[in-house]
Formats: sequence, structure tokens, C-alpha cells
Amino acid sequence: MALHRLLWLALALLLAGGGACAAVLHAQDFEGGALGPWSVPQGRESTTVEVVGPAAGVEAFGGDRCLRMSGTQMWNLADLTPSEPIVLDQPVWLSWAWRAEGPVGQMAVNLLIEGEPRPVFSTVGHVGRLSVGRWDRLVARLDRYRPDLAGRKLTGLRVAARCEVGAELPEGRAPEHALLIDDVRIATGADAEPARQIAAAEAMPREYAGPQRFTLHRAEGITVWHTPALAPAMEDSAAPEATGDEVRLRLARNEAESFELVVEVTAPGRKVVRLEPVALAAAGGQTIPAEATYWHPVCTVPLITRQGFPVELRWPDPLSHDRQVTVEGPGSAQLWVTVQAPAGTAPGTYTGGLRVTLEGAAQQSVAVPLAVEVLDFELPRSPSFRTNQQLWGPRRGEVRPWLELLGRCKQFDANMWYSDAEERRWRIEELGQNAIKINGVGGHGPTPTRYGDADIGTEAHRTAYVEHVAKNVTWVRENGWEDRAFVYIWDENWGSVQVFEHVDYLAGLIRGITEEIPILAALPVNQRIEGAVNIYLAEYSPPGTIERRRAAGDQFWRWGNVDLQLGKAPLSVRMSYGLESVRRQFTGAYSWGVSAWGDADPWVDPQRDNWSATLFYPGGHEGSAPELPVPSIRMELLRDGIEDYEYAAILRGLLEARGTDDEADRARTILARAEALSERAPNLRRMDEQIDELAALRAELQDAIVRLGREGR
Repeated sequence: MALHRLLWLALALLLAGGGACAAVLHAQDFEGGALGPWSVPQGRESTTVEVVGPAAGVEAFGGDRCLRMSGTQMWNLADLTPSEPIVLDQPVWLSWAWRAEGPVGQMAVNLLIEGEPRPVFSTVGHVGRLSVGRWDRLVARLDRYRPDLAGRKLTGLRVAARCEVGAELPEGRAPEHALLIDDVRIATGADAEPARQIAAAEAMPREYAGPQRFTLHRAEGITVWHTPALAPAMEDSAAPEATGDEVRLRLARNEAESFELVVEVTAPGRKVVRLEPVALAAAGGQTIPAEATYWHPVCTVPLITRQGFPVELRWPDPLSHDRQVTVEGPGSAQLWVTVQAPAGTAPGTYTGGLRVTLEGAAQQSVAVPLAVEVLDFELPRSPSFRTNQQLWGPRRGEVRPWLELLGRCKQFDANMWYSDAEERRWRIEELGQNAIKINGVGGHGPTPTRYGDADIGTEAHRTAYVEHVAKNVTWVRENGWEDRAFVYIWDENWGSVQVFEHVDYLAGLIRGITEEIPILAALPVNQRIEGAVNIYLAEYSPPGTIERRRAAGDQFWRWGNVDLQLGKAPLSVRMSYGLESVRRQFTGAYSWGVSAWGDADPWVDPQRDNWSATLFYPGGHEGSAPELPVPSIRMELLRDGIEDYEYAAILRGLLEARGTDDEADRARTILARAEALSERAPNLRRMDEQIDELAALRAELQDAIVRLGREGR
């Protein structure tokens, strides 16, 4: 650690000596033992802020001492007040090392801005990463927390450590938890260069260079190359030296797989790039129709933070509906291609191609050979992994295009209130929707919802609430959809223990209406509601509690917004609804605001305060002219993960029916290796070996399913 600090100092001195403008606005390493400008906010006196060292059993980051903030508040808080206000009229970089101890679930740095009544949090993505039990670097651009902060005065920083939700004690207190901070530095100009370099090293993506990226065609004026869906090309990606003859895919029936073609126009001049899928044919005359292959031009959007670190890059994500791409040579077009094997497709290898054309002064055409092996098993129309990808914004009667795009990727909005009876049946029978949300929400945060214009606990409230829930349960029962439904009972509790009393009361009312439909809560597990709630969102409860309640029969879903963040490594996105959920035994995912961009333009400002979890972009835009919702690469990657999850579900079912023998043992080993891979999925970067390892493991899973399925028949 000391060497790291010396290198930091040497680099800063070197840059300053080169004549660049530099300013260190605050620097503190705590080695002198002084607390300096750190304090506890008024009303938080139970929090302790002190300088500690080896005598307290603390290992500092770079020297012997560091700052420790500790206490038993749900949120422990401390303020750093610089000697002079800092005007945010230029890039202002904060860097330090920090480390959480105890049951900490969130670490945050907010700004104290002159004239603002409350601390300002970042609306453009996370600041830093959760780091419990180990030191980690934080780097932040303080001038970019909010678009309107330019020229404002920063009077201080407020540091927060939140107790892990679900770890609170019955009386509303939190167990002792602490946050350690060391090597604090606020700088501008050349003195901020070390912080910039740390951010770039942590957050800038690395190019994939594995065997799944190869050049298919190289001729005068045009190069066409392939890259896997887990490694989409960046704007400055170059054509690989490795070559390949064709694109090969292996699919189950009712499965889809995506890849990307990059068309490089290497000669000067304007070219219009188009792609035309063609039918694929097997030796026996069977075909996969051209309509089973769809494609989108890939667009990019600007990122200014990526997984907690400030960066500046353009990220590939929107999938345009335009049917051509204009390229000013030299330049390139990225084309996202998805091939589906329809249900009922006969097993075999189907060959054909894609036709890429370039129109300009002269027309060029390139055939991209494609070979699709369809395997002898089929994924179910309705996936095992359940989703509630909540659409916000589309108006009643205009939502079908959004639902179709979600359904194409095996994801669903569980809300049914905006659909008429015909559309509800279409969603279930045609799209395969596997989750139906019955809105029995009793409150949000600590505040109960009023029903019948009455407070919770009153007879008027009880009557209105029972009538509301019963009405929705009735139409679910009439259609025989009880196995897809859940009652949503409460939306977060924000540390209020009284909420659990309300939930226990409301669950009793629900059980008077239906015994078979489970109750889902966005709450931590609590003794008061154990047995009343059947499905929880896993991020609200500690791992040990999850295991205990799962053993009692409860289910746990993911809080999906943390998986949808723009800029997250594609492998991690796919793993989240796939093999990671298999390993952690999650049965679904619940996300809010996947179409929520409010008054912002997500093409220009995609990082909003719904955790950058918007899966759609608006159409009627220069990036996608048709007035249709624009899907995203992340939506496609989640589908691939859901299909990975299905592989595991199918294989486990075959193994349960088979018992124990050598073939079954080999299949269990493959499944265990696949689950273990999810523990090593990169959070920030593409890792060549892991992308390729997943491809190899998928092939082994496919082969095991085919073998066991054949022997079972």
C-alpha cells in the first residue's frame, strides 16, 4: 500500500513539473492523528468519527492510521468540510480508499451544496463500489453529480454507510457497523491525473480477442467481421487478424442466439449498408424461414460513469429499427443479428446465409455463411425464470409493441391492469407470460396506502382493501392463471419496523381471499412476517437469512434494477438472469422503470436515477426513425441468460428422474462448473477466457440434455 502511495505522489509531481495547471484542494492521510475537518452531522451524535490505528486493530490503507466512522444507526453519517468552498466550474476529482466493516449494504458520498436544503446524490450512476472487508478505491467527479451543478459552491461531502437491509434489530436499531477512509484527495487539473488513471484502469472496457471474433470477408473497400454477443464492438474496435469461414450456432428448439456483424467501409465515400436474412435449409428439405432471423443496427450512447467510476466513452446498447445504415467511409456499421429456432423445428443442421449489401457509387454484396445446428430438445414457451420488467410511461392501448419486444426476449411486465381481457389472453397464450401481479400494495416506504379514503386498521380500509384484492383474484381464477400470479403487498420499508405489523395484518386479509396465490414483498425477512410472505426480493436480506427461509419454502427473486445498469459487462448481464440465478437459487426478477426516462432523452442522457436501468429508448429519433420503442442489447443478453437458466432447469429435471450413474454424475459435474463460472463473472471488464468458457460449458450442457433426454425416451 505504501508503494502505491509513493507512485501516486511521483506521478502527480511529474505531471505538475510538466507545466500543467494543478490544484490540490484537500489532502489528508491521517498519519498525524488529527481528525481535521471531519465531523458528525447534527442529530447523528450516536455516530463516532475518529482516527484509529494498529492499537484499535485496524489495518490502514497506506500507513498506520485512517479515519473510522462507526455506530448503530441504520445510516451512519460523517461530513468532510473543506477549509474553503469549492466552486464547481471545472472538473473536480475526489479520490480515497475506503472499506466497510460489519453488515454494511451501501456506501455513498453525497454533496453539500450551498443553497440546497438536502445533500445532493449522484443522478448519473453509482459513486464507488460496495467493499466490505477489503480496501477499494473510490474515484468521483464532483462536478458531474447533477447536470445543474456547474458553477455552484460545494461546501462539504457527506459520507454514508447503510446497515445491510434486513440486518436491523427488532427495535429498529442496526448492529454495529463501520466505514474506514484513508488517503483522501480532492484535486483539479494535472493533480487529478492519478485519479483519472485509476478510473480508466478500473472502468474502461478491454477488447475481446478470443476465437469467437474473426474476419469473414476482406476485399477492396469492405471488411466484414464477427464478434459474439458478449463482446459487442466498441466504436474504435478494429477488424481481427483471425479469419473464419462461417458463423456457427447451436440452438434448442424455441431458443434464440445473437451475434454481431461489423461492416467496415474502408474506402472514402458514403455507403448505405443493408442486411437481408435468407431462409436456412437442412439436408432433408426442412427449413428455418428468413423471418426467424431478425437484425438491428447497433447505436451507441454516452456514458460518463461506469460501475462507480467516472469515464467518457460511447457504449453500444440501442438496437435501431432502421433498415439501413449510412456510413461515411472510412467508417463502420455494427449489425446485431438474432437467429431463432422456432418451436417444432426438426433437429439437424440448417445452412444458408445473410446478404450484406453496400450501395454507393457502385454496389457491393457479401454473402455471410451461416450454419445453425438445431438440437433435439425444446425450451418451454413460458420460461421457468419469472420476470416483472415493469413498463412505466406507455399509455393504455399503446403498450403492445413494448410487450412484444419484451416477450421476444422472454421477459414480461407482470402488471395486467392496463390490458383488456383479449390482450391479457394474448400475453399469456402467445407471449408465454409467466408472472401476473395482483396489486395489493399496502404501502410504500413507512407510509401505508389509504383504501376507501381511510387509514389502515379501520373497518372502511379493511372493506375497501378486501374488495380491491378479491376483484383481481377473481379474474385470475376465472382464467385458471393462479400458478402465474402473486399479490404484491408492500413496496420497501425504509427501516421502519412498524411496516412489518401492517404487512402481517394485510397478509391475513389476503389469506381470507386466496390460500394458493403467493404474496411478494419488497422487504427484508422479519420474524413478524415469516410465514405470511412467500416471495422476497433477495437484495433486502442477508445471505444467512435467505438460506434459512428458503429451507422453509420461501422463494427469492432478484431486484433486477441492479442487473440492468448501463455499462455493466455483457457477461455479467447475461449471468444475472442465468447461471448466477441458478447458483443462488433465485426463481425470478423484479425490476421497475425499464421504460422510465421521464423528461430526459436517454439517447443523450441515458444515466438516470432509476439506476440507469432503462431497457428501452424512444423511437422517432435520428438513431431509430420508426415510431416504435427501441430495444437494447441488454434486453437480448437477459434473454440469453433466461435460456441458460432453462438449460439448468431441464437438466436438473432429467437428473431427478434418472438417479445416479456415470452419465448422470458427468452431467452434475458440468452443471456445477457452469454455476461456479457465475461466481467469477467480471463486473466491469470483458474477460476472454470467461466468454469462451461459457460457450464451451453451454455446448456441454446441450450435449448432456440431448444424451439424457434420448436415453430417457
